[in-house]
Amino acid sequence: MHYIIQVYQDGVLQYLFNTRMLVQDVSLAKLFSAPALAKRYLSKSVFYKGNWSVVSIDENGVIRNTTATYMHGIMP
Repeated sequence: MHYIIQVYQDGVLQYLFNTRMLVQDVSLAKLFSAPALAKRYLSKSVFYKGNWSVVSIDENGVIRNTTATYMHGIMP
């Protein structure tokens, strides 16, 4: 199980690629082994004060858990 960071910005749900860039393809999102690691990485990101959540994905890149482990702001 891996975790990714979803960012809701300008009406579009995107995924964190690095601390300064978002992508729309889940397969390009940066993977984390634990939710706490994802949150720590995101804290250094320019997107930290926006609307974001940490969700789990399976080995095929499918989002498994739509309930966020960590969340900030209002997600759709």
